[in-house]
Amino acid sequence: MNLIEEKIIAKCKEIRQELITAIQQIVQIPSIKSVPLADAPYGKSIKQALEHTLSLADSFGFETYNLENQVGFAQWGNKHDYVGVMGHLDVVEVGDGWSVPPFSGEIVEDKIISRGVLDNKGPLYTNLFALKVVKEICEEENIDLPLSIRIIFGCDEESGFHDVPYYLKNERPPKYGYTPDCKYPPVYSERGRLRVKLSSSMSDMDVFSKVLTDYFLAANDSGDRLGIATEHKDYGKLEIRGFQLASEDEQVSFTFSISYPPTITFDQLIKNIQHKLSNYPIIIEVITNWQPVVFDKTHPQIKIMSESYQEIIGMDGTPVTTTGGTYAKLIPNIVPFGPSFPEQKGIAHQPNEYWDLEDIFLNLEIYALTMYRLAQLG
Repeated sequence: MNLIEEKIIAKCKEIRQELITAIQQIVQIPSIKSVPLADAPYGKSIKQALEHTLSLADSFGFETYNLENQVGFAQWGNKHDYVGVMGHLDVVEVGDGWSVPPFSGEIVEDKIISRGVLDNKGPLYTNLFALKVVKEICEEENIDLPLSIRIIFGCDEESGFHDVPYYLKNERPPKYGYTPDCKYPPVYSERGRLRVKLSSSMSDMDVFSKVLTDYFLAANDSGDRLGIATEHKDYGKLEIRGFQLASEDEQVSFTFSISYPPTITFDQLIKNIQHKLSNYPIIIEVITNWQPVVFDKTHPQIKIMSESYQEIIGMDGTPVTTTGGTYAKLIPNIVPFGPSFPEQKGIAHQPNEYWDLEDIFLNLEIYALTMYRLAQLG
C-alpha cells in the first residue's frame, strides 16, 4: 500500500460516524415497490429514496443524474470511460418477527437493524462515501485518475431488474466495476438462472401430476431425470428449485428455476427438457434466462479486488463463484464484490436484517481502495 492509499484508509476512519448517520437516515425510507405513478415508475417511496440519495451525492460535489426515477447515478470525473458500482435502493417486504421497528435504523449491540441495511442500501451508501474519500484525497494530492468513477443507484433489483435496460438504453456500460450485493472474496462467476413453465389442460391433470411427481417432486434436485445433470469443481451441481403450482381457466401450470453452471448451455437445457417431456401433452415455456457470468480469475479487475480485500481484511482473497443472481448478469463488465464476509449468510430478506458496524467500516476501506485502484487501469 503506497502513501496515497494509506491516506485513503486514514480518511475512511475519519468519516465513520458520518457514514453511519447517513445509512440510518436512508433505511428509514420504506422503499418497497408499490403502485406506479406518472413520475414514479416503482412507487412513491422508491422515488423518495432516490431523490434523497442524489441530494446527498450532490452535497459531496458529484455530478448527479436522475433518469426519470428509473435509476440514478453520481459521478466524479469527466473521462469517457468509467468504473461503475451498481447497487439498489429498493427493498423487499418487511414480514413479521422484528424486535425493532423495521424502518427505524436502530443500533442494537453494535449492529444497525433495518430492512435494506444489508440488501442493499448500506453497501450502496458505503460505496458513495468511499468515492467521497477518493475524491477528497485525489483533489488534495492533485491526482487525475484515468477513469471516472460512477455510483449507480438501481431502483428495481428486487422485482425484476427493469431498471437495467433503461439505464443501458441511455448510458454506456462501465469499463470495470462491481455490484456490492453478494459476498467476499470477489466473485469471478455467477451461475446461469433459467425459469421455465410447464402447462397443460385440466383434462390431462392425471398425466400432468405424474410428470411432476416423476421428474420433480420425487426426484432429486440435480435434474438427472430431465437429462440436464452436470457438475463442476468450482460451481458445484446444477440445481432445480423454486417450484410454483397454479391453475387458471382450465389450465394448470408448474413453474421452476434451474441454477446452472457454465458446463451446460441454455440451448442444451431446453433441448434435453423438451426431449424428456416430448411424449406428454405439455407446453414448455421459457419465462426468463440469464446466462452465466464468467470472468477469468486473472482478469486485472479481479486481481485488484482480491488484493484490496486481502490487504484490508487479512483473509484469503482467492476469487469464488456464486449461485446467486445480481446486477452482474445484466450490466457488462461488472462482478459481485461484497459486502458479506465468509460464513455470513441468511441475513438479507429476514426479520431483524442487520449490518455490523465493524463490518461497515471494513467495507468502506475495501471499497475505497478498490475503486481508487480500478480507476487507474485506464
